[in-house]
Amino acid sequence: MAGRLGAGGQGIVYEAYAEDGRRAAIKVLHGDQAASLAREVAAAQRVAAFCTAPVIEARLDGPRPWRWLKP
Repeated sequence: MAGRLGAGGQGIVYEAYAEDGRRAAIKVLHGDQAASLAREVAAAQRVAAFCTAPVIEARLDGPRPWRWLKP
């Protein structure tokens, strides 16, 4: 993790780096926002690649990444 980028109604967004060095963002949801984020992910995947950042992965039913996050 590189640090916190910001926070909003859905959760907190952190800057991170993939194993191959690519810069990424991790969104940790507040409460039960999975349905809302699922719609956001689906919409982002329909947008042309040059218009937005790509969705690398979305895990909406897995464990929350608490152990990786620093306040």
